[in-house]
Amino acid sequence: MMEKFIERTVSDYAKKNGVVSYKINSISCRGLPDRMFLNNRGCIYFIEFKRKGKKPTELQSLKIKELQERGFKVSVIDSIEDGFKVIDEFK
Repeated sequence: MMEKFIERTVSDYAKKNGVVSYKINSISCRGLPDRMFLNNRGCIYFIEFKRKGKKPTELQSLKIKELQERGFKVSVIDSIEDGFKVIDEFK
């Protein structure tokens, strides 16, 4: 399954469940997760989307670790089902 399809499906599911998502496109800071999700309690959750079985690049792994060390929640998602679970727990 294509990464783009997983990302779009999970983002649509988040919107239907009251969670706002923003696509992260930064030309000045490579390696950031694909999307930032915000719930109604002021919490932020980052998700890096991958094709089934794929892993983040070394740079992406470094950025994920940096965000987690600062207290942010970050997940790497490679299936729609796992994405839905994250959104259900986060909303």
